Amino acid sequence: MNLTELKNTPVSELITLGENMGLENLARMRKQDIIFAILKQHAKSGEDIFGDGVLEILQDGFG
Repeated sequence: MNLTELKNTPVSELITLGENMGLENLARMRKQDIIFAILKQHAKSGEDIFGDGVLEILQDGFG
């Protein structure tokens, strides 16, 4: 499951996806909370979650 794809998915499709996974009360949640619930359920099944982004390394070595 790809986090970026979920962020670009309309809320109505996220609700349908979540309901197919057995999640409830999704219509009352914000989009961000729906995505988190879907990812949490997906992780419980032991499957991978992918995301992408940029990591900026600061002068002190932290990013």
